[in-house]
Amino acid sequence: MKFTLANSLKNWWQSWQQHPTTIWILSILWLLLISWLAFLWNLGNIGLVDETEPLFAEAARQMTVTGDWITPYFNGETRFDKPPLIYWLMAIGYRLIGVNEWAVRLPSALSAIALTGLAFYTLRYYGISRPAAFTPDVDSSQHRDSKINPSYRQRQLWLCAWIGSTLMAVNLQTIIWARTGVSDMLLSGCVGGALLSFFLGYAHRNHRNTGAQELGSSGTT
Repeated sequence: MKFTLANSLKNWWQSWQQHPTTIWILSILWLLLISWLAFLWNLGNIGLVDETEPLFAEAARQMTVTGDWITPYFNGETRFDKPPLIYWLMAIGYRLIGVNEWAVRLPSALSAIALTGLAFYTLRYYGISRPAAFTPDVDSSQHRDSKINPSYRQRQLWLCAWIGSTLMAVNLQTIIWARTGVSDMLLSGCVGGALLSFFLGYAHRNHRNTGAQELGSSGTT
């Protein structure tokens, strides 16, 4: 039974591998679906909670009322507790969709969506170790397949990207902060995005250098 299922999955993947554009389109649709369910569905149906959300919401509203986009205010007093980016994004949301809970929480939701998408992209290309990183004590069949059959690695990369991005989106902490109109999710998105971007640049440079070295060595042999 296990052998039959493995063969069926392998045949299914080989048929899909002929249409890479379709795989990307389905992956994007899947990301949009889980992002909508986790971060956007009924986002504005609950009123502002605690005392923190109203502080952010009112400071952003004051920017649209006074026209002062530099100094945030709350009840006539300056509020420098947080950087102004979150207030700017909320104020832009007010201008676009009105003063409501949706506009307050939309920057947090978009930050979570962007971080999930960047995580998917990173895992798609660098989600598993290269075959050389396998140690002798691991499953030798996996090591052999990853070296001999390039489609095996591609299958693992796609699977890693799908699972990893889904786990990030449905993580309870991510859902909570993505649906709260404070600066925490925006901060997490910026820091996480910066780290993933740094890793992408570092990994891409190493991949390019490795390819150049292999090309040079093949030219000297």
